Amino acid sequence: MKLCLLISSLFLTGMGGHAADPETIGHCNSIQDAAETVNPDTAQSARANAQPAQPTGTASTQAGPASLKNSTGMEFKWIAPGKFMMGSNLETPGGKVTAPVHEVTLTEPFYMGVYEVTQEQFEQVMGRQPTSAGGPVNPASAVSWSEAVTFCEKLSAMPAERSAGRVYRLPTEAEWEYACRAGTTTEYCFGDDASELGEYAWFLGNSGNSEIDFQKLGPLERVEAVQSNDNRLHPIGQKKPNAWGLHDMHGNMWEWCQDYYSKYTAEAVTNPLVSEPGSGVLGSTRIVRSGGWRVYASGCSSAYRNGNMESLQGPVNGFRVVLNASAGNESTD
Repeated sequence: MKLCLLISSLFLTGMGGHAADPETIGHCNSIQDAAETVNPDTAQSARANAQPAQPTGTASTQAGPASLKNSTGMEFKWIAPGKFMMGSNLETPGGKVTAPVHEVTLTEPFYMGVYEVTQEQFEQVMGRQPTSAGGPVNPASAVSWSEAVTFCEKLSAMPAERSAGRVYRLPTEAEWEYACRAGTTTEYCFGDDASELGEYAWFLGNSGNSEIDFQKLGPLERVEAVQSNDNRLHPIGQKKPNAWGLHDMHGNMWEWCQDYYSKYTAEAVTNPLVSEPGSGVLGSTRIVRSGGWRVYASGCSSAYRNGNMESLQGPVNGFRVVLNASAGNESTD
């Protein structure tokens, strides 16, 4: 993995870090590995010309409680339906994978997990530790898409959850971005200034032994810094939440979504979900969002997206879950 990260870092210094050309990823174990370290210089210079997305929804109208805790101790926040502009026109040499910006309408409310699923919660539901074990309040890591789906099924089948009529699932990509933005129109949930990201996220610049400003380093210096800084995941909830009370929506772990990877179109859509695989290597991958502890700041934005093989247990792969709002409107404390 260290060799893979080295190759990825060298490669991405030139291409900008969005969805990788399949021809370039042979030395890495996933599309994610070849795209997870995003060039900070290219993204920063392009940001001035980017058109921010324009969410219009709020999380203020609700038929259920604003917050909910289930029988395992997992916490959720009510997210009301609404409209927002999904994506970003931020350009990179790797292609405009977050464009075109397009209107999305979500007609159903849902409960979004306040935190990423933890190692302790994963073991409680699955009866075993995730492939990459760690501290109990660390996010569950090295979890494949298939394992995340199985987790949701098993959580829904637990006696207390089943009796309450609660059904859990992964968020759709549109739900994820809507919840991450929390009504904002900027590159991040807090604004456009990446220098503030450390207050909200664990990412490549602050997840190691020392904080590093990669924009001040040359290509080889960046690689050396990554190799020597012992970057790693961190316990959930240590950073500021967004305006809707959700933690770690930027950074710490890539988070699985339901959707297959698909290019955006400019048409307005309602409740989008890409449930069938598309063409090519990327078309058969599942969406991951959030960036992660070994991703540059520009790869942790609200709109940034990537694809990964659903069977891959990458060390930066985690997830959070959605609770359908149609049932289970009472908190279990």
